[in-house]
Parts: sequence; C-alpha cells; structure tokens
Amino acid sequence: MMGYTKISRLQGKACLLLIDNFVDEDCLRDKISPRVSVVRDRIHAINKYGFLQPPLVTSKNAEDIGGNGQDNYGYFDSLRKSDAKNYIATGWAILPQKQEPADAVILAYKDADDKSIVFAVVDRQFPRSDIAKAYGKSAYLNSGWETQISLDELPSLPNQKLQVSAWAFDTDTGKAFKLNGQFALGE
Repeated sequence: MMGYTKISRLQGKACLLLIDNFVDEDCLRDKISPRVSVVRDRIHAINKYGFLQPPLVTSKNAEDIGGNGQDNYGYFDSLRKSDAKNYIATGWAILPQKQEPADAVILAYKDADDKSIVFAVVDRQFPRSDIAKAYGKSAYLNSGWETQISLDELPSLPNQKLQVSAWAFDTDTGKAFKLNGQFALGE
C-alpha cells in the first residue's frame, strides 16, 4: 500500500511534468517547493540538461501523451454539481503494469478541435476497498480519487457542453491512459 508521502510526491511530480500545460500553484507549493517562482524559473534548465526523467510534457493534448496499453486503467465514475459553478468528479485509477494505484489522475476537456486539453491534476486520493477486492490486490486500496472542478477555470464552448475525461498518469514514463467514462459540464 502506498503511503501518503509517496502519493504526495507522485502528485507533485505530475504537476511538475505538466508545468508547460497549466500551472497548479497549490500543487507545486504544497508538494514541490513553497518557492513556486523559483521552480518555474529553473525547471526548464533542469529538463534541458536531462536531469528530469521523464522530460517535461510539452503537449497540452492528453492524447499526445496517451499510452497504448489495452488494460483497464479505471473509471471516471461520476460528475455531480455541487453548486452553481462547481462540480465534484470521482473515480478510480490504477496502473496495471506497476500493480499500483495511478501515480496521479489528470483531467482533460475536449476543445473546439476535438482535442483533449489537460487542465488539472487531481489532488485527493482515497480508499476504494471495492477495487482492491475486485482485483484481489491490496495495493489497489488507495485507487480512489476525487476533485472539484470550477466552471470559472474552464473555457466555454458556444452552444455545447464541455466534455471532460480522466486519465491515469504514470510519472515514470510521462504517459497517460484514458479511464472509462466521460461526462459533460455546464448547462
């Protein structure tokens, strides 16, 4: 079973690897360094000289970093409205090749060009005994995830709802694996 420190470090690494896509200041501050501006200033030099493995993710399109695994990586279980502009997304994610919960879960929305644009790293994992039991692996206990999505942080597409997907992220390879299920945001 993964401990809290390991989970936190893996989520931090995911935020760091995705820094060119979006900057999650809270994630970087809480899990990497309180000096976010220093991290932002230095990470590209660290990457350029090969000290960051895998290298920074340069594409905002989740499909560009999509792994080609055929396994079941989990489910985006639900998206429920919590108030006028906020939703709660939940699910579970694993990395079958590592036999562990996903290092992180990233969320993406479909833009007008039908590309899956990464916009968040999920910040909360929790126990899912049903998944551990179904797979017969106690290592999958902490595979549950939950996060809040604010409409204020996302673009609006004229005359259509925003489609949101979730992806299991492997911080050792920089690859993302789409979870089953997706949901529409907005009125």
